[in-house]
Amino acid sequence: MGSTDMNRLAITARDRAYLRDYIKFGLMNHVVAAEALRSAYQHADGAAATVRQLLELVDKATAADMAGQLNDAARVQTIVVARLMSEYAAAIEDLAGMMVAVRDRCAGVMSRYFTSTTRETGAMLQELEGSDDLHELLGLPSVDDLRETLDDEALGALEHAYGAFTEHLHSVATAARMEGPAGVPVSPGDLEPDRLALILGIGDAGATGLRGLLFQAHNKIKHRFMVIEDIAAVGATPGDPVRFGHLPRNQATVVQLVGNITQVALSTGELAALLLMLDQAAGAGAD
Repeated sequence: MGSTDMNRLAITARDRAYLRDYIKFGLMNHVVAAEALRSAYQHADGAAATVRQLLELVDKATAADMAGQLNDAARVQTIVVARLMSEYAAAIEDLAGMMVAVRDRCAGVMSRYFTSTTRETGAMLQELEGSDDLHELLGLPSVDDLRETLDDEALGALEHAYGAFTEHLHSVATAARMEGPAGVPVSPGDLEPDRLALILGIGDAGATGLRGLLFQAHNKIKHRFMVIEDIAAVGATPGDPVRFGHLPRNQATVVQLVGNITQVALSTGELAALLLMLDQAAGAGAD
């Protein structure tokens, strides 16, 4: 068997510590946010009353009555779905950032994860969508390279990483880069009832983004929050067309998004664990 040194598996003590910390703590970030949002959706009436109390500076009973009259619970649920959509995109971006860091590990895993740009993560997702070989994409050793080095448990984990796990990562990249979670941008007249409507462009109704619609939506939710209640009125301005996408704001959408966010967060942790295992195989991971 060839030396694993050629695969640049040994990482620094700081990177080792960072990856362990990420597995124990960092990957909880998106899951905690998703669960908090899911709870707000489930208890929308109470959340709406609390928000109205903060906005109007009135007592709790008055706030609850105002929230009911204004249908604020539905607004809370719309905001939750938008934020979950954005959180899903952010989790995928972090996963791609970890992939960049693993690939460029010679420059420091923690450092490259910290400095990875949206352009780099977008390029990584594009490469991942077109590749079925994780070890080639990230410059990692093949199963055969390490067959004589790893024990049966570690070898099984590596085979899983290059098999089912790689297929999962491929599906994540495809979801991130597709035209949209609920189809291509549509006109106000096509909007179905009880859906979140998000402005994606103004004055460019025929435009198509360079990134997947999920990331276009993430950008318009994270910056300026372009979710609109009365999309029909806003989009009706003559000579200045509005391009927007939409998504159901029902319980099924919330459950799916929370599940997707959790799976992507776990995938980022699994990628970190894979590098730690390979580092140990290289003889650099012993405490």
